[in-house]
Amino acid sequence: ALILSIAVLCGCSGSSSVDSNPPSTGGDPNLFLIIDLSNGSASKSATEPSYTAVGTKLIFKRINVSGTSIYVTPIPLTQSQYRAVITGSLRPWSTMPLRYRPASDTPDTPAYGLSQSDAAEVANEATTRSSRAISVISPDTWQALAAPGQAEFPAPLTYTANLSWAYTAEASRQPGPREVGAGAVDPGGWRDVWGNVRCWLSDGRLAGPAWMDPLAPIADEPIYDGIPPDVRHPLAGTRLQTSYP
Repeated sequence: ALILSIAVLCGCSGSSSVDSNPPSTGGDPNLFLIIDLSNGSASKSATEPSYTAVGTKLIFKRINVSGTSIYVTPIPLTQSQYRAVITGSLRPWSTMPLRYRPASDTPDTPAYGLSQSDAAEVANEATTRSSRAISVISPDTWQALAAPGQAEFPAPLTYTANLSWAYTAEASRQPGPREVGAGAVDPGGWRDVWGNVRCWLSDGRLAGPAWMDPLAPIADEPIYDGIPPDVRHPLAGTRLQTSYP
């Protein structure tokens, strides 16, 4: 497992430059990339779109990773987005034990219960539909996403507003992830990096923490390895990335 450096835990750049929250309005006209998976069309915007009822659209936002701008999905892949690219009746989340499932799944609930192979299949299908190279996010991209939020673990068992959902779920044993975009924005301007679903990385490891993880201890060692690629993990979702602009 990879233990993030003290520099990252302190919010410093380490190996990745964390200019991870460019302004959400004005400035860069290419700040957001929106791809409609139903027809492959793409558009760009300087204004942050809504993250609810995204349907078949993949939303990407610019992030600085080691001095290079790329696009990353600012929310975990949703169930509606998964359905837009993966045909057939099998939905991985529907096979998970009830203790890992919310009271009801909605189109905006993360696609969870994914295997590494499921995540790669989504990226490949999105690439085919958009004619744009799309991949599961890299470890460096996840580190740039996660580093600002790690500042929210100043002491053992200390939770801030951004982690209130995960804390409540952990305390009450309320099962399942929440709808994407429902939580507070973290210090880097991102949502759902901490306390919703874990995230498959391009090297086959799984980054956390998810809603069921012990959040404070896991902040010190948030990446797991050794999980076979076809094992569907009940806490696992995914994010995608592509080149900028």
